[in-house]
Amino acid sequence: MTSSFGTPSRFRIAILALLLTAFLGLVAARLYSIQIIRHHDLGTRATGQYRRHIPVATKRGTIYDRRGRALAISLDAASVFAHPGLIERPRATASRLAQVLKLPVREIEGKLRSDRPFVWIQRKVDPERVKALVKLNLQGVGLVPEGKRYYPKKNLAAHLIGFVGVDDRGLEGVELEYDRLLTGGSRSFVGRVDALRRIVFREAEESHAGSDLYLTIDEVIQHVAERHLTEAVRSSGAKAGTVVVMDPATGEILALANTPSYNPNTYWKYRPAVRRNRAVTDSYEPGSAFKLVLAAAALEEKLVSPNDLFYGEGGVIEVAGTKIRDLGHEVAATSMQLIAAMSAVANGGNLVRPHVVKAVRNAGDGIEEIRPLPVRRVISSETARTLTSILTEVVERGTGQAAALQGYRVAGKTATAQKFDQKIGRYSHTKVMASFVGYVPAEDPRLAILVLIDEPEGLAWGGSVAAPVFREIAQEVLGYLEIAPIHARDERVVQRSYETPSRVN
Repeated sequence: MTSSFGTPSRFRIAILALLLTAFLGLVAARLYSIQIIRHHDLGTRATGQYRRHIPVATKRGTIYDRRGRALAISLDAASVFAHPGLIERPRATASRLAQVLKLPVREIEGKLRSDRPFVWIQRKVDPERVKALVKLNLQGVGLVPEGKRYYPKKNLAAHLIGFVGVDDRGLEGVELEYDRLLTGGSRSFVGRVDALRRIVFREAEESHAGSDLYLTIDEVIQHVAERHLTEAVRSSGAKAGTVVVMDPATGEILALANTPSYNPNTYWKYRPAVRRNRAVTDSYEPGSAFKLVLAAAALEEKLVSPNDLFYGEGGVIEVAGTKIRDLGHEVAATSMQLIAAMSAVANGGNLVRPHVVKAVRNAGDGIEEIRPLPVRRVISSETARTLTSILTEVVERGTGQAAALQGYRVAGKTATAQKFDQKIGRYSHTKVMASFVGYVPAEDPRLAILVLIDEPEGLAWGGSVAAPVFREIAQEVLGYLEIAPIHARDERVVQRSYETPSRVN
């Protein structure tokens, strides 16, 4: 009996052992696949299930003027967030938050009742309110450090510097153009979530700090330009105005002013038209200032000589049955383009690229200087000297006498251009752009200055409205830069009488 039943029993045991071995082999193979072959992929997916990245603003680099004076800085601030799933009494929590943050209770309560695992309550909270929130110690409510952009000089150079939004991203000006350099990279904190996607704790994850920018502008020169421009626009009843001060040899912008202006700390309170950088974006008809370009071309091509006289036909020339009036109209240029053209004459014939960044300081990498960028030679040095002689006559004997400075030779050109009136479909007899653009000292130019007054009232000539602004700005800046006037022995040369009549007006 025993032998008859022994063989089947051993057979069943063998089959069971074989099946068990196969099962264990499959388990081992599966474990090998999961832990060895697919380890990286599954690990990444698992991490994504229990970790959540919350982007926050990084601390931006500082913006300085050319002498290291801060124009835009980032202050330490904090933003308030909440995990709605961890808040048991949304109404009571919202009420306590509203008292500190000065926000409507309903607005906060709506966020606290959200189905999302994470919500922002308020960004960039002031330090005093942060202290009050810490004392409340509310369940499900937390704080994360962020940088808050601040412009200590308020309106100063606002159109050039620009501003950032609530997420600390540049929206206009240098803040926008060099946003990637200033931010340095993204920053976030990592929250670990439970099965219901509620963040149970967080850990910080930082990127590299942003770079600092040193601009070409000088805070003092900028202040001088803005003060005199604002006064000129106010006293003339003008609509707006622009001043650009540039080093004609390097293209460095020493000051860029527009009025009306705004405070970038509260940029949202101003219309986009007020925040617009007119010196760069707005083109206008330069009027007789465009004679500079025409004269340079004619002299360079040896078509005329400085002593040639021309009859202006009363301002109207008829060509092939078409009457052409005033070459400076129906030609558009920006303030930046016009001062670049004048600077090419001032520096001896080279067109230089205007720029506003002097140096970049990267974290740990030192300071990288920005070299001047000459574009090309546009006129010969001989033509440039001839034009300088002509332009000094404009100031000494012509329409630009209000721009003259005692002890310095000034070269420049006035302009009064009629504005085209869209309502009536022709040039207006009352709306003009009055301007003066020039450089000083004429024999060794250190400053090129453009003054543009938009729609002045009353006596609205460039020589009477814009030229005096040039004089006042140049007088202060020359003293500030310690550029000495010419010596007494040279005064006789400056004040000499010319035998030839004034050649350009």
